[in-house]
Formats: sequence, C-alpha cells, structure tokens
Amino acid sequence: MKIPLILFILFFLSSVFAEDISDFQIEGISIGDSLLDHLIIDDIKKNEQGTKFKNKNYIKIVITKEQYKIIKNYDYLNLYVSKGDNRFRVEAINGDKYTQNIQECLNLQKEISLELKNTIENANFTNLEKSEHPGYKDTITHTIYFSFVDGGRGKVACIEPSEELRKQNYKDVMKITIGSSEYTEWLRTAYD
Repeated sequence: MKIPLILFILFFLSSVFAEDISDFQIEGISIGDSLLDHLIIDDIKKNEQGTKFKNKNYIKIVITKEQYKIIKNYDYLNLYVSKGDNRFRVEAINGDKYTQNIQECLNLQKEISLELKNTIENANFTNLEKSEHPGYKDTITHTIYFSFVDGGRGKVACIEPSEELRKQNYKDVMKITIGSSEYTEWLRTAYD
C-alpha cells in the first residue's frame, strides 16, 4: 500500500505500517518509479539542474508547483535519477515547502517526525541534529534522519539559510526526503 507523505497533514491510519521506502509517495511519486510515468521526456530534460555535489553520478530534476499540477502540497520537488538511466528511475525525492520562519519549520518537523515514527515499522530515527549544511557556508540544518529495513533512508529537515543567502531571497524551508539505499550510499561521498 502506497502512503503519501503530505506536508501539513499526514493522514495515516494506526493500522497502516510501512516497511519499505517504496511504500511512500511524495506528490504521487515513489522511489523506483520511472519519471516517464509522471512527466514527458522534454520536461525532464528542461528541468535538469546542476548540484553542488562533486560526484556527478546522479542528476537532479527540479519541478515547481507553478509549473506542474501534480504538485499540490509542496513548493517544489527535487527528483534524483542515475546519470545515464534512460528510464529515469527515481532514486530520491525531496519535497520542499517554504515556512514563515525557522520556529514554524521546527514545529512542523516535530509533528511530521512523530507521525512517521508511528507509521514506519522497524525504522530507526535519530534525535534532532543541528549542523552546518555541507554545500552552503553558514547555513544551518536541523535534521531528523530515519532508515527503513530495506536500506532506504529519509529525513525531515529544516534549512535555515545564512544571511548571505537570505539576501539572495533564500527562505527557511521544510524538506522531507526519501532515498534508495544506493542513493543514500552515494550521498555519503557526494560532496568529497
């Protein structure tokens, strides 16, 4: 059974438990889906964006709420696929939603994390971790990580941009991420 990860209100029945990362959806998209089932090839190609990752084994496709009607609960999605994969199999999804301030974001993070703990069977969760973002100087991340039995991982994070980034119109953002075990392993060294 697919369980949608909706940002503000997570509708889960107490009898519904997920064991596998592919049991979750963000805006109707699951890990392992072909992006071709959701977008046409021209839209995939035109929305490819660069990343700050030094390791370029994955490409990022960014779609926004303004562009695509499939996005209803988030401001934009970052979708990661293996470079050279002609099926565009989704390896990771970030659903991002802007918040008014960091406190609003942290409150949502706590609410969502509690709901996820009640939904993901046999998952491991970390306590809230606060650290500097590896790709943006002086930007703080407040992150709770979780992992699935199948090796897939996820996180619920609040990103607090630096003053420099705020001058460039960056905002506080809630980020819900799910990724395959392959993507998660790659991400460990992607900035090296």
